[in-house]
Amino acid sequence: MEKQSIASFQVFIESIFTKKIIYKNSNSTVFILNFIPGQHMAAHYHFGAELYLHILKGNGIITINGSDLNVVKDDVVHCEGTKKLAFTNSGDEMVSIYVTLSKVSVENVKSNENNEGC
Repeated sequence: MEKQSIASFQVFIESIFTKKIIYKNSNSTVFILNFIPGQHMAAHYHFGAELYLHILKGNGIITINGSDLNVVKDDVVHCEGTKKLAFTNSGDEMVSIYVTLSKVSVENVKSNENNEGC
């Protein structure tokens, strides 16, 4: 068991957004992304993974495959790793996003192909 304080990972730098890893193992990574107003994360993929993004603080725009989604504190967004993901802090306050990145195994994908509701 391990305990961490989210506040210690909310680090803001004027020149670039920050990514602070909280936990990492062979199956998943948990980290915090921190943005000051106007900062942007370029569009990218996470092939072989699923992402869950929880807005802890602030607001902005998550762009998934070119579609903008306005997000605010306490929103949670799911994004498949095959989708192109970007973020912009479009507000006037700092933003922190708690991210869980979970690897998806080929076996899990195949075993769930015929299950409805999954």
